[in-house]
Amino acid sequence: MTRILMVTAIAGLLLAVLAAAESDKPEKAPDPTFRPGAKVNLRLTLHAPEGWHLNYLVPLRVQFDPEQLRKLPLVVGKITWEYKLDKYQPQYELSIPVKVAKGADDGTLHFTLTAAAGICDEPVTQCTFVNEDVPVELTVQAKAVKGAKGQALAKGALKAEHRFSPPE
Repeated sequence: MTRILMVTAIAGLLLAVLAAAESDKPEKAPDPTFRPGAKVNLRLTLHAPEGWHLNYLVPLRVQFDPEQLRKLPLVVGKITWEYKLDKYQPQYELSIPVKVAKGADDGTLHFTLTAAAGICDEPVTQCTFVNEDVPVELTVQAKAVKGAKGQALAKGALKAEHRFSPPE
């Protein structure tokens, strides 16, 4: 009986320690919302698969789907963006300027970018090319109480991340 009580007490103590550790983790800040007409800096971080790195000999390429873009209240300067790296690296953050159309309605805009990159294993014994879809969400809010927490931005950054899948 004493063993059962002791095991129960230890289990309860472990649960309390785990709950306390979980509450110490900082909460992820919510993604910002943007007003119609807002200038958004889409900051996309692309990660190579574990044990691989992005190949600087092949430019990173990010492309909007033109059909999808026609249906969304977004304005972009060009459909395809290319970025040249200067060395092998495990990740790269790129920046794409996007503007929310002035007549955009409240809600969340869902769109997909296609990201393409050359990747090489470490050490460089094999290289390949990857081409994957990256889902992005951008929230539009036309009206918010001035000074309210979470107020829609006229300009700001929206962060997105994607880790390429390892080659098969």
